[in-house]
Amino acid sequence: MDQQVLEFLRQKNWAVFGASANERKFGHKIYKLLLRYGHEVYAVNPKETEIAGAPCYSSLADLPVVPDVVDFVVPPAVALTALPACKALGIKRVWLQPGVNTPEVVALARSLDLEVIDYTCVMVESNQLAILKNKPAFAVIQSATVETEAQLTSLAASEIEYVWLQPEASTHELIEHAVSLGLLLVHHVDLSEALQDLP
Repeated sequence: MDQQVLEFLRQKNWAVFGASANERKFGHKIYKLLLRYGHEVYAVNPKETEIAGAPCYSSLADLPVVPDVVDFVVPPAVALTALPACKALGIKRVWLQPGVNTPEVVALARSLDLEVIDYTCVMVESNQLAILKNKPAFAVIQSATVETEAQLTSLAASEIEYVWLQPEASTHELIEHAVSLGLLLVHHVDLSEALQDLP
């Protein structure tokens, strides 16, 4: 795995900027996943007061701690207004989720001397690390066929939570379907290459 990704995932305190009370949104899924993997996670969203029974904060400045990492799950325009607060508060690391990671947002984050991950999803990387480190049972989907969607549905009804979609199976439709089923997903990563580069 990428060493910078590993360094970020080793950090204890996280803020999810754009956390959502809506369970279908990635701001909610990321918040819950980071909690699942033992991080101390703070939700930041001025439109929410509580997420999954925990308080939600209006801004980074309102947090009771300075987080080690801020994961941005917001439109790029919102990230542009919030990134200077990271610098002002002494936050060193930001993770820009796909969709947030426009060239303008990345350039601003780097100009603020922040450590930036802008090339991958925290959910994919966290699930990959969990599989490689903890070795839970997981299913490998080699390719996208007419049966694959039904296979994913069947897996969701089984005791297997983790699914590794090989690059050939990493279609937008299958990723969306797997996420909607609540499966813990790795996609666009070749399993054999990942196994050669164990953390």
